[in-house]
Amino acid sequence: MILQVDCTVSSKQKNFSKKPSRAYYDINFNAKDSGFNYMLFQNFYVASITIKQYKGENETKAELEKAANWKTILPNYKLMNNAHFEGDAQNWHIIGTELFNEKFDRSDLSVLRIFLNAPSPSWLDFYLKSISVYYK
Repeated sequence: MILQVDCTVSSKQKNFSKKPSRAYYDINFNAKDSGFNYMLFQNFYVASITIKQYKGENETKAELEKAANWKTILPNYKLMNNAHFEGDAQNWHIIGTELFNEKFDRSDLSVLRIFLNAPSPSWLDFYLKSISVYYK
C-alpha cells in the first residue's frame, strides 16, 4: 500500500544573505518518525536540484540558516537534459531514497531542503509544482 507522508512543503524561498542567491523548498515532516520512499513533483524549468537533510539540534530560524546543520544527500540531480531547451522542462519526476547517498538518515528525519538550479537566462521563472512525499 502506498501512503502519502504527513509533511508540509514551503513555498519557494530565496536566500539573499549569500551570493549568488539560491531558491529552495523546505519539506517539514510533521511526525518525527516519518519515513518515506520517494517524492513526486512536476518540474517547471529547473535544470537540476540538490537535496539536503537537516541535522541540527532544533529547528529555530537561526539553526536552519547554519550551513553546517545541513548534509547533502543528493547533489546536482539533473531534471533537464539541457537547461537552455524546453523539451523536458515540465516533466514529472520521482526521486526515490535509493538515489540518496550514505549521509541520508531515515531515523532522524525532520526537514529536507530542495535547492533549485536554473542557470539559463531564457526562462523568466522556475519552480517545482505539486511536491508530495510517499512511503510504501
